[in-house]
Amino acid sequence: MGELRQNRKAIQIAAKANADNIDCLVISFVNDPLPRLYSNTALLDKAKESLYYSRLNHLIRILDILEKRKIITKVLTKNANILEIAHIRDSYDFITLGCSITTNVYNESVTKYFEPNTSSIRDRLLALNLLNKHGFKTWVSIEPILPNTNVLGLIHSLVSRNVSEIWIGKNNYDPELMFAFNWKQLCKTLLKYQPLYYPKLKIKLELLKAGGIIHAKSQF
Repeated sequence: MGELRQNRKAIQIAAKANADNIDCLVISFVNDPLPRLYSNTALLDKAKESLYYSRLNHLIRILDILEKRKIITKVLTKNANILEIAHIRDSYDFITLGCSITTNVYNESVTKYFEPNTSSIRDRLLALNLLNKHGFKTWVSIEPILPNTNVLGLIHSLVSRNVSEIWIGKNNYDPELMFAFNWKQLCKTLLKYQPLYYPKLKIKLELLKAGGIIHAKSQF
């Protein structure tokens, strides 16, 4: 699995991507491919809107290249406006569009604290539903897992949706979240229920390691 950060070189890198050497390309866990649109001033909002559409068009150029080269690619964002791709393209065969769903809908106050200026969980889920209706393949990443999240309840609600995969990991950016859960107990619970959610649910390796279950098989 590789990661393509959306920058000036991304199109050149995508054009050289080889399906024989890449089993899955992710855009992008570290750099959200779509910028935030929210601010306190109309002027800044207008500037961010211009940036957003520039980044959106850049992203679609990259996806078109990867689709043509038959590179299996997953897009990940916290911006519900990923839905706008459906207004520009019909669908993709090799591209899956996804959102980070980091907690339950009723836990939005925690989302606002840890993920300021991002789309609400409710809006991200709505975007995924609408993308499905437009014929796009969708997926979800539960990472980081925000405090007070009912993890099994969240997974169960996501499995009932038409998403192709659900990845769950420990965290990926905030030291404050390192001790948000009893990782050992969480891993045991996830492994117990994973067969019920197979093949959609995939547990990332760093989560298994954090739970002391390094012998368990992971796709990552």
